[in-house]
Amino acid sequence: MSLRDGRGPRDPMASPAPVRRANPYARTGRYGRGPGDQRRYERYGDEGGGLGAILRFVVFLVVLAALVLVLSFAVFFVGRDVLGLPLPQLQTLVFVMLVMTGQGNVYLVRERGPFWRSAPGPWLLASSLIDVAVVSGMAIGGVLMAPVSPALVAGLVVVVPLYLLLVDRAKVRLFRRFQVR
Repeated sequence: MSLRDGRGPRDPMASPAPVRRANPYARTGRYGRGPGDQRRYERYGDEGGGLGAILRFVVFLVVLAALVLVLSFAVFFVGRDVLGLPLPQLQTLVFVMLVMTGQGNVYLVRERGPFWRSAPGPWLLASSLIDVAVVSGMAIGGVLMAPVSPALVAGLVVVVPLYLLLVDRAKVRLFRRFQVR
């Protein structure tokens, strides 16, 4: 007895058996490489890739971030202790410095060698200049923040790029030291 109109499970009128497809990974491996093709991950400086290469890359990034953090603390302490700025103006000064270092970091990380090795595109350069100009104008004019003197903003416009040039040189040396390729 069958529940399907009198057709049993072996009845030729029954639905056909599912078609077995070949394993698509049998020849190429899961990620598209052949079974004997063990690709080397030389990009991070280690023949086999692995945890050691990842840790070196993370240490490299932490050192690079620490160098930029030194500038942040330097601007903060100079503004607070040397210049004696009140808290609202100190916040504005640090904000302008963060915007400038953020724009500078874009140029630092886009090239493994010195950042001037490849020229930025016109849109990137224009957007960076407009960003720094708008934020500087807002800081000087006191728009949405406490106003700071134009001399302080001009000082940041000079100090931040010079410091980032030093960080760029350190970046190139760190790339060599940590064998990041």
